Order: sequence, then structure tokens, then C-alpha cells
Amino acid sequence: MIAIARAETRTRYRGVRREGTRWQHQARVLGVALDCIGLVGATGVRLGLASARRWLADDDLRRYPRIPDSAMLLASCRHLLVEIPLADVADADVYVLAHQRHPNLPTHFAFAATHGGERTIIHAEMFSRRVIENRMGPRWIATHAFRLPELAA
Repeated sequence: MIAIARAETRTRYRGVRREGTRWQHQARVLGVALDCIGLVGATGVRLGLASARRWLADDDLRRYPRIPDSAMLLASCRHLLVEIPLADVADADVYVLAHQRHPNLPTHFAFAATHGGERTIIHAEMFSRRVIENRMGPRWIATHAFRLPELAA
């Protein structure tokens, strides 16, 4: 899962940069354009996960506005994924994140990953206009974590 997601990134580690898949609101195609919801779903679909197909087909997740409704996003996550404690996050789990400017509004998704022993996130970020991997840091605040059902078994 992480290898597929990482292949979509523009890495920011120690001066290493490579262009990643571009960000586009509501896009769902690996290698072409993705948003944060599309990255989670399309990566899982590439692996043949039924939960990822349901994720991409969910009406609320397909038609969300540019400024998403946090409650609606969390309700979809709770319906489609398995919620886990933040302390139990492992690579390939899905973080729900809030931006530091709006810490009480979780509206962004990212895969948890590890690079060089550090916790990173892989996400399609509007600000960077690309899929990127960067350190888990103060810009994004993890508010919830979920696991794809097939990975929770």
C-alpha cells in the first residue's frame, strides 16, 4: 500500500525531490490527478481492496465541496473504515488531519508511513498541488485514525 502511495509522491526529504501526481479536487486516477480522498481510494483499488471501491463510490466522499464538512467526512470514515486509536497507527493506516490554522476542523486524509525511522504522511495536498510525503509535523494535526478493513483483520 505504502509503495503504491509513495510512487505518487514528490519527496521532500534531505533535498531529494521528484515530481508527483498532481493534486486536483475530486480526482481519483493514480499517475494523473488525485485529491486526498482519491489517493486513499485509488491506492486501495490498485490492491484490489473492496473497501477502497466502496470508499470511492460513497456519495458523500465523491461530492464533497472544496471546504468539506468535517462531521460528514468522519461519518463516512466510521461507516467504511475501522477507527483505531492514534497511538496504534501503523504504516498504511489513514490519518484524518486538521490544518494548524483550523485545528478543530479535520478535513484532510493521509496515509501514515515511515521514512528513515520517522513518522511521515503521504497525501495529496492542495497547497503543494501534488501528492507528497513529508514529516508529520505542526502543519497537520492528526485528529483521528482509521484502518482499511482488509488490513484490520
